[in-house]
This record gives sequence, C-alpha cells and structure tokens, in this order.
Amino acid sequence: MENRDTILPLLKKHMEEKKIYIPLGLEKTFEYAVLEYEFAFWQWGKTNCEDIPEPEASPEILFKHLYTTSSFNYFNSSSITYYQPFFYQAYSEIGYYNYETSDFSDLLVDVKDKYASNICFAPQNVEIKYDKDLMKNINNYIYENGNNMLFIYGENDAWSSTSVNIGPNTNALKMVKMNGNHRTRIKSFEGEEKEKIYSTLEKWLK
Repeated sequence: MENRDTILPLLKKHMEEKKIYIPLGLEKTFEYAVLEYEFAFWQWGKTNCEDIPEPEASPEILFKHLYTTSSFNYFNSSSITYYQPFFYQAYSEIGYYNYETSDFSDLLVDVKDKYASNICFAPQNVEIKYDKDLMKNINNYIYENGNNMLFIYGENDAWSSTSVNIGPNTNALKMVKMNGNHRTRIKSFEGEEKEKIYSTLEKWLK
C-alpha cells in the first residue's frame, strides 16, 4: 500500500498491454489485490516465504511478486462474470471471508470498510439473502451420514481451515496433503497415501 504511487503505473501499463478491463477501476483493484494477498499466498502457493521481496525492493520486483501471488486477473471483467454464480452462492449459502483492514486504514482510498467484503463481485441489483442453516445441515449430515465420501485438502490452503469433520460412524475418508494448497488433487498424493485413496475408492465401487 505504501508503494501505491509506483505500483499503480505498472499495473496500468500491464492492463493496457494485455488489453484487460477491470470494472472496479485501477485503485480499487490494487487495494483488493493487496487485501487478498495473505489469503492467496497460502491458498495457491505460487510463491514461497523466501520469495517475499525486501521492503526496499524496486517497484518492478514488488509488482511482479504481488501479481504472481495475488493475480490482478482475478478482478478483470471476464473473471468477475465467470465467478458471479459462485459469489451468489457464497453470499446466499456457503459464506465467504472478509478482509480485516484496520492495519491499512490510513493507506486505503477506495476500500473503507473495517471488514471489507467481496460481495461487490456477486450479481448486482439482485436480492441476496443468506441462509445460515444450510451449511450447518450439510456438516451435520456429513458427520452423521457421510458414507462413501472422499475429502481432499491441501495442508497450507486457507480454505482447509473450514474442512469437514468426519463422524466416527461413517466410512468417509479425509486426506490432507502435507504442504499442499488449493490445487491439491488425488494425483498430488504419493506412496501409501495414494494407495489408501485408490483402495478405498475400489472398495466403495465393488
């Protein structure tokens, strides 16, 4: 945030060269990308702790790191359109995280809420009413009756903090990939862990 004046021209140049349209505007997109950074860092694992630049690094290096870790493409027009159904479901059923902005309150220009929301990415001019009971019911069902269900998580993925709890009376399988991220899949596992997944699936399919 403190490098806004040097980062924004780089962002503008990048968007113009790539012919990318960002509906939120340059400043608000920049602020959302910075706020999203800590979540994206762990969610996607595209950069490591040792990749984080020093504060005195050049604007180009800071911009490249921010762009790689918390891609501005997430906020372009095509992405917003693509993810609108998800954000509608997030704010009506699943739930979604906000950003704690108090540490940046003196640096933010466009995003002013103490707990900034992503609801601006949901369909506009549509009534969205949150059903607080739906996910509770789903979690209860999985815990009590979640048989023949396989759950895959990456250890470092921030979303894994809300992973399901497997009940003692079900045969469900929950697998967490060490150092994995949001891209963790069955193919991400190796050795005994992958064999456990395959043998469990084969048993269920018999």
